[in-house]
Amino acid sequence: MVNEWQRPETSPYPRVYRRFKGKKPMPDGRVADFWVQDATVDMDEEIADHMMTYFSRDEPMSRSLNYHEEMSDEMRQMGKAHMKSLVHKRLSVVAMTDWPDGKPHVAGVNLLYVFCKGDEKNIPQIPDKKIKKFQRVMFLTLEMVDVYKKYGVDKFTTALGLSVKPEFRGQNLGVEILKGRAQMTSAIGLQLTLNNFTGFASQKQAERAGYELLVELPYSEVKDEEGNEMFPGIEAKTLQFRAKYVNPNEDNFD
Repeated sequence: MVNEWQRPETSPYPRVYRRFKGKKPMPDGRVADFWVQDATVDMDEEIADHMMTYFSRDEPMSRSLNYHEEMSDEMRQMGKAHMKSLVHKRLSVVAMTDWPDGKPHVAGVNLLYVFCKGDEKNIPQIPDKKIKKFQRVMFLTLEMVDVYKKYGVDKFTTALGLSVKPEFRGQNLGVEILKGRAQMTSAIGLQLTLNNFTGFASQKQAERAGYELLVELPYSEVKDEEGNEMFPGIEAKTLQFRAKYVNPNEDNFD
């Protein structure tokens, strides 16, 4: 882990941030109800499995490197353990639904953590070359914009990834999750949430959720230390670095 920052005990947990209807009928003809809430620690296995199944397969950079298919068993286990540890920090948010059987089910995940000024000096060195590329992308955009100075903060929430189960895509869950994430950031007393949005769909969702565009970089310009393109053949055209400033502790939840 980068740091040991965890949710303050004074911040109510778990909390529901948003409730909304789906945009289109599900296969049984009903329009499903959804809500965005804090991910709870008992969801850690389900969330880790979700991210390893859907996010690692569908995220554009991962897809361009064929990471999901070529991931070693060791890296898969390390990845799951890391994701579960993030859930236990009580900072991530999930979209839930009671479709189809009236019981709560995880429909989408935004796996989050707090990044503090100076953490970039303490990133653990992982021998996996593809993981190093993902890490380099994060610091590449942070180096292009001094968010600490721009927003007057020394920490912010950021994401390991945003993913919605295939059967719930097209229901506006990505936008609502990103709005809920900003509300969670406010609830824990922070003022800024940001990260790189790597594909067209997530970029449009972030724009609709009110995330400010800080950097847009063609993938052809995203290069490693030797000057080589890191994601040749990637389907997405650009990488976007977006942020949303919020009022801390503002009680504006549904």
